[in-house]
Amino acid sequence: MLNRFANYLTDMMYKYFPTAHSSRPVYVYGFELLLSTGCSVASIMALSAVFSLVHYALLFLGVFMSLRLFNGGFHAKTYGKCFLVTNAVYLIVLLTSLFVQNIAQISMTGYLLITVSAATVIYVLSPIKHVNHPLSERQYRHNQKIGRILVVVIAVANCILFFYPLPFINPVLISFTLMAVAIMMIIPQFTERRK
Repeated sequence: MLNRFANYLTDMMYKYFPTAHSSRPVYVYGFELLLSTGCSVASIMALSAVFSLVHYALLFLGVFMSLRLFNGGFHAKTYGKCFLVTNAVYLIVLLTSLFVQNIAQISMTGYLLITVSAATVIYVLSPIKHVNHPLSERQYRHNQKIGRILVVVIAVANCILFFYPLPFINPVLISFTLMAVAIMMIIPQFTERRK
C-alpha cells in the first residue's frame, strides 16, 4: 500500500513537474521514506497527545531523528517493521523515563553517567555503515562530523539541564533517548560480527 501511494505521488509529481523518467525509482523511494517517517512521527505525536505528553514526543523526535539521520544504526527490513520499531523505542524511552522519575529515582550521577556513556558510544561509532545505504567517503566524513557535533552539543546541553532545568525540557527523557540511539548503533556491530 505504501509503495502504491508512493507511485501515485510520483505520477502526480511527473504530471506537474516533468523530469527524467530514469529517476523514477529514486522518487518512489523518496516518497516511501517520507510517508513512512511521516506515519511514525504522526503516531508518536498521537500517542503523546492522548496522555498530554506532547513535549516528550517533541524532545524525543528532535534528539532521536537528528542523531539517527547522521549517525545511522539499526534499520528494519520493511517500512512496517520500521514503524513498529520506532514506536516501540519511543514507548520504551517514555515509560522508562516516567518510571525512573516517579518511582526508581536514579541519582544525579546516574543520569550524568547514562548521558555521557551513551554520547561516547554514539561519538565513537558515528556513523554506522549500512550495506543498503552506501555512502561515499566524502559523505561518510560529512555525516561523521555533523553527527559528532550534534551528540556533543546534545549531551553537554543535557548535562547542564540537570542543574538548570527548564520547563517542558526533560533531561531524563533526553538521557534515555541518547541511550536508545547508542543501542541502535551497537546492534548492527553485533550482527555484522556474527556474519
